[in-house]
Amino acid sequence: ENGGAGDVDEQLGVLQNAVSYLGTRAPSETMEDVRRQAEGMHVKLVLDGGEFKDVRGERLLALAARECVTNCVKHAGGDEVHVRIVWRGDWLEAVYTNNGKAPEHQIKEGGGLLALRRKIEDYGGQMRVADAPTFVLTVELPV
Repeated sequence: ENGGAGDVDEQLGVLQNAVSYLGTRAPSETMEDVRRQAEGMHVKLVLDGGEFKDVRGERLLALAARECVTNCVKHAGGDEVHVRIVWRGDWLEAVYTNNGKAPEHQIKEGGGLLALRRKIEDYGGQMRVADAPTFVLTVELPV
């Protein structure tokens, strides 16, 4: 009631993070589901590499793809998201890029990216975000 605009902005940020986290809890989302969703957004999802046979791991890769498709449209104005999957010993590395414009500012993880990071780290994986010279999301999951 008596808070300033800063309080409202902070609370809104917390609420957005919570909604994003809960919104990524789709129990059976696969890359094929994300591909169909991307087509509905006029985005082509291009996969290069193998599949991850662990259901929870595949869901994490699909959640990352969904986040990248959404951010490609929302922030980069692109229409293609590329996912390159490489096996590195006991780890799978998935690299997500898009054909949109490069970020104008350093990417601040909030909402979807932050929720995704938490899920990947809970799984025992790692996540890196690069914003220069182009956006690159790298997800590493243990096999």
